[in-house]
Parts: sequence; structure tokens; C-alpha cells
Amino acid sequence: MFFEPDGGSPVGFYGREGLADQVGTSPEGSGFSGLVLTYVVRSEARVDEIIAEAEKAGATILKPAGTLPWGGYGGSFADPDGYIWSLGYSAQGKDQPYAE
Repeated sequence: MFFEPDGGSPVGFYGREGLADQVGTSPEGSGFSGLVLTYVVRSEARVDEIIAEAEKAGATILKPAGTLPWGGYGGSFADPDGYIWSLGYSAQGKDQPYAE
């Protein structure tokens, strides 16, 4: 289920197993709270930059940046506090006010 409020940040609800698979972690055990923070940017190059910045800052790369199954481009990492971040870019979305 996905909500896109007028002028606000989109919010999506996904099944735990599918979400864990999407970001490259196990749905079981400790370390995955079932919450993923998604950050949308305006270019593939920016996805690459953020992944590199995150790794340099001590993040664990879960899925390196690359083409996503749905046609976009992105990757994911766990920050030093264990929060999982998913980065994404899509050339299909021309008007994405929430994108960096």
C-alpha cells in the first residue's frame, strides 16, 4: 500500500519479507526493524555519490547501486546506527517534488 499526500512525503507499507528482500537483508532475527527510510534523488550519479559517502561514514552496503527490477536505479545501506536506507532514482518520474 502506498500513499502520496498532497505536498507531503510519500509513505508506503510493504510486507516484511518483500521489503527485506528489496533492500538486501534478512527479515528474521535482530537487525531489521521492518522500517526502511527511502531517499529519492534526481540522477543515477547522485545515488552513486550518496552510497560512497555512506560507506565512507561507516555504513554497511546492503545492495550496491545498480538497475532495479522495476527499471529505476538505486541501492541500499545500513547506517552506523543500524537504520536501513534505500536510495532511488527513476527517469519515469518527471515531477517529483520530494526528490533531492
